[in-house]
Amino acid sequence: MSRDNHDVVLQIMPSDYSFVNILISFMSVHFFLRVICSIQVVFVKKIAPYSTIETHQFHHEKKYDIYIADGRIHTQFRKLLQHDCSVCLESRPFNTFEELEHHMRKQHEMFSCKLCVRHLQIFSYERKWYSRKDLARHRIHGDPDDTSHRGHPLCKFCDDRYLDNDELLKHLRRDHYFCHFCDSDGAQEYYR
Repeated sequence: MSRDNHDVVLQIMPSDYSFVNILISFMSVHFFLRVICSIQVVFVKKIAPYSTIETHQFHHEKKYDIYIADGRIHTQFRKLLQHDCSVCLESRPFNTFEELEHHMRKQHEMFSCKLCVRHLQIFSYERKWYSRKDLARHRIHGDPDDTSHRGHPLCKFCDDRYLDNDELLKHLRRDHYFCHFCDSDGAQEYYR
């Protein structure tokens, strides 16, 4: 990584695996890099001073305002952002995740968890799809293959589920009553 005039150049390793890891890391900090730090990001094969890089010759992703030097890498980048159906592999990619969701619901009777979609910033291909029964189990108990997720906690007053216990706690403090005396002693009792 090299820095010139508040610009950043990222070197992409030749292997596809490295590129995917770097891109996923980049996408997760993209807002911070572009909006907070005002940094220009360019994916190149070889490190060079930013002033010598002719970005007008690169592929420009306008939505993310990044430049990609290599056509193959640009193709991989676009593929990561696609919304593909994992069931009918020969189908065309969908323009939006909402279109993919509609297709999965109508064609395959499979559903994504609305809480996970709203809160987890992951690529479409990383999303899990569930039958109605499996979605209910996911929401209540979590996924059998993922012991770190134990379901989405339920507010006993509103009958709404939240992403995790932290989100539930924020909701309880914001929308329900609690005893300040008991709270200072460590008891977390909430009331309608």
